[in-house]
Amino acid sequence: MRTRGRTIAFNTVLREEWAAYPLCPYDDDVTVNQFSRSQISKLDYFHPSLSGQAALAHVTWTHSWWS
Repeated sequence: MRTRGRTIAFNTVLREEWAAYPLCPYDDDVTVNQFSRSQISKLDYFHPSLSGQAALAHVTWTHSWWS
């Protein structure tokens, strides 16, 4: 839970800073809100698993300017 709280606090600062640059889109915390425990690797309990990598690729592509 501390990691999630720290990530949310960090993203709050990013959102506030990015607000000064209208041409720089913010991702609305989509990567934080889309990950589940089942998408974290059982090898190191930190990096995304294969399904987590696929979910991350999908959500970042969908919220990018290329989609």
